[in-house]
Amino acid sequence: MASALNAEAPRIVSIGGSITEIVYALGRGEWVVGRDTSSYYPDAAKAKPTVGYVRQLNPEGILSLRPSLVIGPEGLNPPTIVSQLQDADVQVELLPKAESCEDTKTSIRSLGKILNTEAKASALLQILENDLMLLARALEPRVNLTRKRALMLYVRGNRSQFILGKGSGPSRMLEIAGAENVGDQVDGVKPITAEAMVALQPEVLIFFQKGVASIGGIEKLDELPGVSFTPAGKQRRFVIMDDLYLAGYGPRCGKAAMDLFRGIHQETGVFISGIE
Repeated sequence: MASALNAEAPRIVSIGGSITEIVYALGRGEWVVGRDTSSYYPDAAKAKPTVGYVRQLNPEGILSLRPSLVIGPEGLNPPTIVSQLQDADVQVELLPKAESCEDTKTSIRSLGKILNTEAKASALLQILENDLMLLARALEPRVNLTRKRALMLYVRGNRSQFILGKGSGPSRMLEIAGAENVGDQVDGVKPITAEAMVALQPEVLIFFQKGVASIGGIEKLDELPGVSFTPAGKQRRFVIMDDLYLAGYGPRCGKAAMDLFRGIHQETGVFISGIE
């Protein structure tokens, strides 16, 4: 249960890219004294010291920043970190992991209460609602049309390919954007062979920017096993989006879903979004 601040101007360590993005969107970025490595948006956040990755945090590093408040998602690692922080009289607020735009709305409301910015939270919620309304209008003409067969791939180097299947948070963006996730034949995130990818016959392939960078750039996508033999590969119908923008379910999730819709339904070429 979210509770209000114990201090008027706290020193905040913000954990989790979407949480940090909301903190800044609510106008509390000047209170942030530290972040985890997944918190790289907006640019102002990059200037803050890092305390490890959300699943591999450094308790000593956090405490060295003298925080009065640590905000993060449930399930922080190491498991003892919450008790360590509380023993040091640090207020800890944990939010459920956001895996849909509806979850994003809950996070915004919770952080608005925690940070005493409920009016700004209401305004941010209205922006998100408007973004989702624009997407709904864009989807209306396609209601009775066959949905595009899309596949979301997580790659790290040329030898590691995973499909994001049923129940995975990022792949839910495909549903929001009105596409058919052909990876729904498997649960969660699973490795995929070249043969299996070809058998799925995706018309569009969606990649994360960091994954594309790990293989040497867009021009290397055709070299991934199986890609060039899919309908998407033959037509070079690729969508490449920033990791946090596409899958973070932060306050921009409505805009990201609209960009994903545009990328999936454009007729030709590579679509790139959320990458500076």
